[in-house]
Amino acid sequence: MSVSKFKADQIKQLPRAFSFKLDDDASKQKASKQKAIEKTKVAKAKAKAKTKTAVKHSNGRKAAVENWSGAPDEPLEGGWPKGWIKTLVKRQGGATVGHMDRYWYSPKTKKKFRSMTEIKRFFAALAQAGDDEDEAWSIFKGRKKA
Repeated sequence: MSVSKFKADQIKQLPRAFSFKLDDDASKQKASKQKAIEKTKVAKAKAKAKTKTAVKHSNGRKAAVENWSGAPDEPLEGGWPKGWIKTLVKRQGGATVGHMDRYWYSPKTKKKFRSMTEIKRFFAALAQAGDDEDEAWSIFKGRKKA
């Protein structure tokens, strides 16, 4: 089959072959360099596949990447009700790049909370609302008087 029948991107995907003479040091060095380059490319491709890619916001900033999700581990008087989720999110840009943010999500409505202070306020509102998360959210946000 003729090389001209292949498209450029197909040719790039073909394995590269090179040769060297056994007694030629320059050929051996060239082959060694090429092998190292190929090894690096493969390692980079594997690393890229393993890492979660950050999505960009419409404003061009990188979105945070979730690193962990599970049950909350902070102490809470009376314990955590079943179904609450905590996530750890790593910042991808700005002056505080690499900082881990914690978020908690309510079990029924999946409302997002940014601090334990907010959670304690929400639990107080939840007690007033008789465990109705939607009504508790309105009380928590100050839209409804208890």
